[in-house]
Amino acid sequence: MLVVAFHNDGTGGEGMGNYNITVQINHKVIHSDRIENHDRSSGWEGLIQKYAKQLEVVQSDNITQ
Repeated sequence: MLVVAFHNDGTGGEGMGNYNITVQINHKVIHSDRIENHDRSSGWEGLIQKYAKQLEVVQSDNITQ
């Protein structure tokens, strides 16, 4: 089972949230990351889009190295 969890850590400010992200296969964590200063008004959809863009940057950096 694949599980992607976005956990609001409670450290965000007014209208902004900080999230710890874990990706697991069964109970084994295969990736962890963090999103800071997410604009909560964009909802969960905006959070996932922000994370996808962050992953694209990381993958692009790995390709050019």
